[in-house]
Amino acid sequence: MTPVENRLLSLYRHIGSQAAEWANRVPLIADAGFHILNGPPVVGGPMVVSLNPGLSKAVLDHPGVDFWPKRWPECPWYPKGISPFAKKLIQIFDGAGIDLESVNAGFVLVCRSKSLKEWKTKVPLDVRKYAEQVSLEALRTLVSTLEPTFIYAAGFSTFRRMGCSVEREEHGRRKSGAKFPLLQYGCYSGVPVIASHHPSGARQSRENLDQIALGLSRMCKS
Repeated sequence: MTPVENRLLSLYRHIGSQAAEWANRVPLIADAGFHILNGPPVVGGPMVVSLNPGLSKAVLDHPGVDFWPKRWPECPWYPKGISPFAKKLIQIFDGAGIDLESVNAGFVLVCRSKSLKEWKTKVPLDVRKYAEQVSLEALRTLVSTLEPTFIYAAGFSTFRRMGCSVEREEHGRRKSGAKFPLLQYGCYSGVPVIASHHPSGARQSRENLDQIALGLSRMCKS
């Protein structure tokens, strides 16, 4: 067992213990569990950070999902396109020429839920705030342990919750021709961050997804 694996196993034990305490009060956590990594850890690979692991029908129906994991999955999720979000990532990272098997996961919130609205309405405030704090601490541990080359924050809300400030911005276009912020750049714990509107969002045209892919490609070369 490597030092990296030992540190990550310790993180899994910590989150599992905390989630078990929260589950005693919150049926949502008891039923949906938590998620930390999308596959075997890769030191020095890019990292995708999203708001939470989600609870789509595709995830619920997948036989390999462990809702109370003691360690990371043996096979990476993203390359298999298990969720709608993963399918968008395949499109973006393929366009950027980045092997998804080299990409780690990270979450602002490790507890699963169908939406942020469900999380806010079904979880008591004190549990919710503490779970969010513990999750951000877990993210910092992942970043310091895996030392990613750069982070792709999926969604500007993810970017803000990570505590990133905008250093610069690039724009996309709607069908009407109007411009809107598409990419934002910042830093997290010394690691460069590129953020976009959530890739699964309705406003993400093929052209905009290609622009996100180009941004990620540039991050690899910088």
